[in-house]
Amino acid sequence: MNEVIEQLKEAIRRKVERFTNLDQIQIYNELVEFLDEEIRISMQQEYNISGWDDE
Repeated sequence: MNEVIEQLKEAIRRKVERFTNLDQIQIYNELVEFLDEEIRISMQQEYNISGWDDE
């Protein structure tokens, strides 16, 4: 999974190079948050977990 994440980061970096630094940071942060949520949902579905609580 780390290899996929690194590939995504590189692809994102190449796509946002044309924007200003502030725009790049905002776009990158939004994409990271989106991907984090997608990974969380995927893990929950795969392992049949309802949340990240340590219950």
